[in-house]
Amino acid sequence: MDALANVANRAAEWSASADRLKSGLVTARWSVFALLVIGVVTTSTAGQLADADTERSAAVIGAVALALSAFLAARLQSTQRMTAWIRARAASEALKRQAFVFAAGAAPYDDPATAEALLNQERDRIERDADDLLMHLKPTRRPGSAPRTMISQAEYRQQRIQAQAKDFYRPRAQRYGRIADRLRLAEFVLALAAALVAAICGALQVGIVIGDFRYEPIMLTPLLTTVTSAILAHIEASRYQFLTITYRAAARRLESEDALTPPQRVASPAEWSAFVTRCEDIIACENMSWTAKWTDTWDWQQPSYNQPSYNPSWQPSPSPASVIPAAADSDAIAARKLE
Repeated sequence: MDALANVANRAAEWSASADRLKSGLVTARWSVFALLVIGVVTTSTAGQLADADTERSAAVIGAVALALSAFLAARLQSTQRMTAWIRARAASEALKRQAFVFAAGAAPYDDPATAEALLNQERDRIERDADDLLMHLKPTRRPGSAPRTMISQAEYRQQRIQAQAKDFYRPRAQRYGRIADRLRLAEFVLALAAALVAAICGALQVGIVIGDFRYEPIMLTPLLTTVTSAILAHIEASRYQFLTITYRAAARRLESEDALTPPQRVASPAEWSAFVTRCEDIIACENMSWTAKWTDTWDWQQPSYNQPSYNPSWQPSPSPASVIPAAADSDAIAARKLE
């Protein structure tokens, strides 16, 4: 099974490359967020300092932090970097999808005489549309999660369906949901504090005097408002809520599909191919939804990339013996080629 091992190796390399690109984007996003908050706090405080030298130092620190925030946002969170990560991940998922379908012996890889040749063609088609990303592709020692040998029906269900739902979708949904909840709680507390400060300090005209330092608490209102806006922007940029919803929905659909067939039953070739198709449809649909969401091109009403439209009522329609064509994977990757 040299063809299958080759696809698994390539999927692992694209996955590792996508992880590196995403790590850089996440680090940049948190750095931009932290620098923005530091810049806002120091610049707003500088105007309240009585000592000229201290005021100048605080103003410089604030200006530098804001400048770095803008610079890193423009350079490290550019559309090019975002697109490279998304397309590398799309290539990895497309290759892994074909590997699982082949290893499971489902159509169109159910004919041993043509299966390997067809798999090689699909691998070439997927990777050819990602040729402009080869600068990001590096060898990796990570084995990846794509199968390297033929698997039984029970192994497919365990390694692909159950592992995807229980070991990936649900833990990721829980993690992103927890981060979003904490950030929204912080935003709520700061927004409430801004409203209370504006009301109380505006009515009482109070101030804090410590030596030469005099601070008007009313100045906290624009500061807190700016920080809350930065938190909301960070939540939106990270797509935490969207990812939480789509991961949970995909996990539920996979588990429901798996539960429809008793584990001890061995399906006929036609039934098995249709079952694999439905499961791969669910995973592909979730992949396409977050891909489009990250690039802000997802249309909730119209199909995208020749895949079903992703909405809460959608269910993959049974297909007699076909899998998600690599052409659709290839089109999805090519559609986001770097300018």
